[in-house]
Amino acid sequence: MQLRFLVTLFLLSSLFFSGACAKQGGKWSEMEISIMADEISGVVHERFIGYAVDTAQVVSAPWWSEEGGYPPDVALPEYDFTRLALVNLARELAPSILRIGGTDADRTYFCPLPEEDCPLPEGYDWMLTRSQVEAIAEFTQSVDAEIIFTLNLGDGPRDQIGFSPDNAKELMQFAASISPELFPYWEAGNEVNGFGVPFRGHGGQFDFSPEIYAQDLSLLRQVIKGINPQWFLLAPATAYFSVGEIPSFLPEALPLMRDSIDVVTWHYYPTQSERCPAPVILDPATAEHLLEEAVAEREAEFAEEVKGLAGELPVWLGESGSAQCGGQKGVSDTMADALWFADLIGLMAEHGGEMVIRQTLSGSDYGLIDDETLIPRPSYYVALMYRRLFGQTFLKAVSPDRRRIRVHAGYGAEGGTVLVLINPLGEENIKVTVDSD
Repeated sequence: MQLRFLVTLFLLSSLFFSGACAKQGGKWSEMEISIMADEISGVVHERFIGYAVDTAQVVSAPWWSEEGGYPPDVALPEYDFTRLALVNLARELAPSILRIGGTDADRTYFCPLPEEDCPLPEGYDWMLTRSQVEAIAEFTQSVDAEIIFTLNLGDGPRDQIGFSPDNAKELMQFAASISPELFPYWEAGNEVNGFGVPFRGHGGQFDFSPEIYAQDLSLLRQVIKGINPQWFLLAPATAYFSVGEIPSFLPEALPLMRDSIDVVTWHYYPTQSERCPAPVILDPATAEHLLEEAVAEREAEFAEEVKGLAGELPVWLGESGSAQCGGQKGVSDTMADALWFADLIGLMAEHGGEMVIRQTLSGSDYGLIDDETLIPRPSYYVALMYRRLFGQTFLKAVSPDRRRIRVHAGYGAEGGTVLVLINPLGEENIKVTVDSD
């Protein structure tokens, strides 16, 4: 097949002006990459680039800040969805997905009444108000996004008998009264494989197991489909580290919950920021480590593992950034993050993932946009590039040396074939030729 290429000038030029710049002048080495135009490596969701606003940001709970450590101890102002620059930047990523989730999703109570008539029940830390849900909906509608809402499966909605979906039902009914089309995705808890882990701070007051979770999902599915049969249930938003899923949950849980859910979600951060608690810091975040080929190999391996367990169910990477605990200043807000993110998106598409959701749209060091200045960071432009240039079909692309050049390819949104070339080391000038036979 004859290929017609659309040149991704932004990424190609930005690579050579990253923190590790290619040598100016001197000799050029050569490399040939191969594109298999008839070999599809993956088909993604039409909204395959998503972003998150953390539940803590929405309800003004303590969250990641420059001054704070772990656990977060600096309460930020309630997230302002009405900022014009934020709206305009998010609109450029359309059509997209907005995820409202994070650790505090499992600590938050939805108030179905006027705020002054709504005391916080025992077992909950934060309150989500109707006006906050309305603000989320108004923003989402204005930027052509759809919402994943993470429901509380923590201590609050449980008693001696088990999980009660009553408050989740009140939230879903309110969302349906606003616009059922904006709220099609409901996620059952955040990183439930971490329930009971001491430093998580929730999920430690009740028994939890794959069997109990499967029962919770069955209840939620009845509620969701009773309100809107077109809505979807997502689970389990399980957390992967550089050594895999910790604690292990998916292999035992998926066979039990398969009939209740519509999408398998998982989370992955390759490194940890200095804010993280000591037991979590397995791979301290540095630009050099982030761009190592071993990191990319693990990402592909874990994506294959999750897809293998999910079988025919769609798989979404529901939360990811270059470093946990708010990202690492000087890494997650730089070009190093952009190069990593560009590779991650391609790898997920090529290894069974239909969606990549970035933590966050704005906020802390891993936001696509600086939350104070509303200036886009380098990774915002990576998301924009994929959104504008790529269609939904990715092609098999092979580099003979991914340590030096990484390549991803797909059918273009407006025809032709699009290539993303990534030079993670930037230590040499490389002349690349393309074999499209």
